Amino acid sequence: MKITTYTDPNCFDTLASEWNLLVAQSSASGLFATREWLQTWWQTLGEGDLHLVTLRDDADKLLGIVPLFYPSAGQISLVGHKEVTDYVDVIFARGHEAACYQALLDYLSTQAPAWHE
Repeated sequence: MKITTYTDPNCFDTLASEWNLLVAQSSASGLFATREWLQTWWQTLGEGDLHLVTLRDDADKLLGIVPLFYPSAGQISLVGHKEVTDYVDVIFARGHEAACYQALLDYLSTQAPAWHE
């Protein structure tokens, strides 16, 4: 699985054509997983370092989006967490959850900036 990490807030626009299609194919479907909601949240409440992680198959099909950020040293959180968004989650295509979770765990333990909380 190919993992790409975006740190520029323009990534929401970069992924616009694929984002909500993936949301519709995931169990995280709903308003709080949409690009529009998370982009607006980041623009108004985001702080720290954005680390939006995408997961793609060998054919470059988007299978997962993990909207992470580091609010302070050693902390990691999902975009939308500050008691504003009712439901925050990773966005994985149905049927690919196990592979996406494994790739995410590998990323968090080997490639992601250090975190403990």
